[in-house]
Amino acid sequence: MEQVLSQPIDEDGAYGAQCWDLANWYSKKLGGPGIVGASGGAGYIGHEFPWDRRERCNKRAESGDLKHGDIICWYGRFSGTFGIDSTYGHVGIIAEVKADGVIETYEQKAEKGQIVARYTRQFVKGSVSSVIRKKGVKMNYKIKILLGVVVAVFVLVGAGIYYQIKQEEAKTSFKWN
Repeated sequence: MEQVLSQPIDEDGAYGAQCWDLANWYSKKLGGPGIVGASGGAGYIGHEFPWDRRERCNKRAESGDLKHGDIICWYGRFSGTFGIDSTYGHVGIIAEVKADGVIETYEQKAEKGQIVARYTRQFVKGSVSSVIRKKGVKMNYKIKILLGVVVAVFVLVGAGIYYQIKQEEAKTSFKWN
């Protein structure tokens, strides 16, 4: 992405260098299908395309889910967040994930105009409509943690039941008559 900084990318040849064009170009660079058609709402890219072939889409992303290289889509209704277009929303690519929900992004048609530029953003819960990631990269560690907790509970419950059975066996084998 660094090689296209300060340059406009107009992938579809319509409306100049839009944020959508950068995501479209990036998706193709990753071997994806590109982003064409639908409503044209950048904030809704994750909801309007079948991402199951080469990319995965998380429509309930939290700040802990974000990774370098993700395509991030913001709802238009959060236009006060940092100048997001209230009708179409906005899209960018995550360059870096920092502490406390701070992310570095590559975006186009944001505060610096119709060129690819790097921005520092604060993750705002509910403002992100989706996060799109190339398949093969883990999406959410919460599921693994939950699964680990469930397994641990089963092991502990099983151990407790086993202990109770052994206690009962010990009581019955040492009865005084």
